[in-house]
Amino acid sequence: VFFCGEAAAYRMKGEVPVDTDFIVPIGKSKVVCDGDAMTVVAFGTAALKSTKAAALLQEEGIYIDLIDLRSLRPLDLDPVIASVKRTGRLLVVDEFTEMYGISGEIAFQVSEKCFKDLKMPRIRILRDWYSYLRNDVLVSNYPSCIINLQAFFQRP
Repeated sequence: VFFCGEAAAYRMKGEVPVDTDFIVPIGKSKVVCDGDAMTVVAFGTAALKSTKAAALLQEEGIYIDLIDLRSLRPLDLDPVIASVKRTGRLLVVDEFTEMYGISGEIAFQVSEKCFKDLKMPRIRILRDWYSYLRNDVLVSNYPSCIINLQAFFQRP
């Protein structure tokens, strides 16, 4: 098994399971919260940020389906496809840039299987390519998933 974690996640604080038998199943997505406004798919630190965004949206009466992929290979898109068929909307949140990232593949596969069910084009929230060049640029220019999700739902 090859595990590749995001460096930013190592500095995050949060609860750690105390159960010594705790296992995160590889290749099994997790539905973090249920809703009908849209399907949001994320993994890694983007899933943590999206969880916070989902809580803020719930305060405004907007309930999203949030699915944490948890692993990318194997890629479990069955819950995502089922959700998109129900909500008709897909938002992929990724900490990588627009080109050459997994978010494009996720959007393609789901669009291919749910084309007739989509009520609008799928959307991706991604990192700006230049944010990888300098740390201070990363901190000041990386758009928060929370701000982007709130702005999306405030559009006419």
